[in-house]
Amino acid sequence: MPGSWSVARDIGPSWRLPPRSPRLSCDFERPSVTLDRAKAQKRVGTLNYIEWVDHVARAVASRTATSGWIVRPTDIVATTDPTNEAIVAVFDAIEDLVSIGVVDGWTNRNFIEDSQNLRAIRGGASLMTTWPRMMEPWLDEEQVAFLSRIVTVTEQTREDFATVVWTAAEEVYSDLGWALAAGDPFHLAQSLERLGFAKVRAALGGPVQVRPTYQGVVRATQRVLTEWRQRLADMVEEWETTTVEFKRELDLGTVSKNAEFARDVIALATTKASGRERYLILGYDPKSREFTTTAPPTVSQDGLEDILNEYVEPAPAIRYFTVDHESYRGVVGVLEITRDATQVLYRLRRDGGKRRAGEVFVRHGSHVEPPTQAELDALLAEGELARSQGANRPLPDSRTVG
Repeated sequence: MPGSWSVARDIGPSWRLPPRSPRLSCDFERPSVTLDRAKAQKRVGTLNYIEWVDHVARAVASRTATSGWIVRPTDIVATTDPTNEAIVAVFDAIEDLVSIGVVDGWTNRNFIEDSQNLRAIRGGASLMTTWPRMMEPWLDEEQVAFLSRIVTVTEQTREDFATVVWTAAEEVYSDLGWALAAGDPFHLAQSLERLGFAKVRAALGGPVQVRPTYQGVVRATQRVLTEWRQRLADMVEEWETTTVEFKRELDLGTVSKNAEFARDVIALATTKASGRERYLILGYDPKSREFTTTAPPTVSQDGLEDILNEYVEPAPAIRYFTVDHESYRGVVGVLEITRDATQVLYRLRRDGGKRRAGEVFVRHGSHVEPPTQAELDALLAEGELARSQGANRPLPDSRTVG
């Protein structure tokens, strides 16, 4: 997850939350915190709201282990005299945990019973396992833009906690540059509330107040990463193909090692197969197919581009990013390589170890080999045709995951 703060996590067995429990009533009385737009710049702390809810889930799970827990915010916030904002943050997080079915025994408004879901949290289960179902409801472009904006303006990070505060829906319309029509902000906010992505409150003749839920924050900020986790699971199941290669780690730093890395990239970029994107996935043992090695921070897109610019002619477009592994034991490195038919053939630019400048490689299944003469002729013809016809659309701009 983003951010530098983390909660210690036990590594437990793979686990999935059961279907969502019926929503419980959570109308406790509490102070109200609303966004002051005159002070809209966030105070930057160490936690974001997703990490805060994760922390509260683990704190609640540990305190309900014997005979339940009488809700005391001071048990969760690291101070004996929490502010009103901190108290609200604790209760908002618990309410969000109720809404996703993690807490299903909140009785008498101030007591939480132990449950199977909380036992699973104690056993190392991650709230990330609930994220895929948050990606299921379809949203139109207006809903996506509105939800993204309310998350941006209402998420407040603090040193010991995080919160999402209320803001005026009409002002979100203004932020987005949308024309304001009577009833529009309320109806749009209400549509997100029905999906569990927002909370709405409105008084007759007054402004419509809205704030995102945990589900809304996850949907707005973690969609691409969540989709990639599922995509990685599918890739691991299929394992290596002509367009996907798995490695435990990248071994770089010498001329010989860099040339071997360039060879692997050339093979992925040169081989003709459906789709333009090819993938080199880091962190998996080639024999057991288990995730074993977290991607080191020393591997970066700039560093990989520098190597490829030196060793490959022409250097293919790449995108490097990391994805949290579902086990919470580290991050998977993903190198996405874009094959451009107008640039085929890709070749080694320089000698390195046993590799020689001008060499071309392709993938035959999971094996990297020089192309046969027939393959080489076909690739040369493909490149000439693509260049003469301008077959490829312009390469996409760099994309950011997260």
